[in-house]
Amino acid sequence: MEKFYITPDITGYPGIVVKKETEEKFENENVSQVLKDLTLITKKTDKGEGYDSTSVIHVYLSEGDILLFDEKQGYLKPAIQMQTAKEISDDFKALA
Repeated sequence: MEKFYITPDITGYPGIVVKKETEEKFENENVSQVLKDLTLITKKTDKGEGYDSTSVIHVYLSEGDILLFDEKQGYLKPAIQMQTAKEISDDFKALA
């Protein structure tokens, strides 16, 4: 009997691999972010009819964590495991 695999999504997403010395800043009209000392601090503001909202989120990272980048939301830690193309290639070679 053969083994079959779910076809992987090979869409590439922009992002970075976090190192101890990684420092980044991002800002747009609703989001302000600073990444320093393995901590990503995100301040989000939102205004609507009858409300104003401000939230501050601290994400504590480890070296090697991947952060994806979105022009509207800034840097995001993905909820699913992500790999580089080389890592995926190595995994597939190990299956063969």
